[in-house]
Amino acid sequence: MKNMRVMMFCLCAVLLPGLIFTPAAAANESAIEIEAPAKAAVGEEIVIVLNVSHDGNNFIHHTEWVELRINGETAERWEYSMFSKPPDENFSVSFSHTVENQLEIEAEASCSLHGSRNVDEKTVSVEASGE
Repeated sequence: MKNMRVMMFCLCAVLLPGLIFTPAAAANESAIEIEAPAKAAVGEEIVIVLNVSHDGNNFIHHTEWVELRINGETAERWEYSMFSKPPDENFSVSFSHTVENQLEIEAEASCSLHGSRNVDEKTVSVEASGE
């Protein structure tokens, strides 16, 4: 019986620190992907779709915010909370924008516990007249 306790203690001493001190290995940050046309005409209204993915969508662990930046300026920011969670683990938000010049689009999403996995970037070029 004493040997069994010693063996259990040793097992816990080896495994428990690994479980406690490696949250990053099990962490899931919010990831994002931009869908937008590669080209658009001046004056054309385009729809930018942001696809967000995240494992977990409960009141503690969820995507906390999604931000869309166009040419370095925040165009839209969607905020979520424990009482107003995103619709699902994987969801999309969209934004309409009228093209006046080339667009440099950046988007990011952040998990309430683990932060952001990536910043996605896309360029929308302006079509020359007559194309």
